[in-house]
Amino acid sequence: DVQQIFGSALKKDRQAAASFLQQMGIRSSGSAPEMIIREVTKVFTYIGFRVGGLGYGPRFRCLNPTHVAGVEGDLASLKAVACLQISDEADDWEKELQYHP
Repeated sequence: DVQQIFGSALKKDRQAAASFLQQMGIRSSGSAPEMIIREVTKVFTYIGFRVGGLGYGPRFRCLNPTHVAGVEGDLASLKAVACLQISDEADDWEKELQYHP
């Protein structure tokens, strides 16, 4: 419903509608800092772990490419996400873990 109302108003007079919305406190330009997302390959992920003192063997290297997101220059905003792909040779109990070493 909201999309239809604003959509038709913006089509009629985009500049006036944008000005009105801005006067009402709705920002038309982005107010949040720009998020940057980068892919970290499997090799570099595990090199980073090794440098940090964690030496995972081949069986426990189940992270596929990791994606890191954050605001450039703000280390506190960094977040990482990855998909675990458990080895086909893993025991049943390993596949049921809610976390992985």
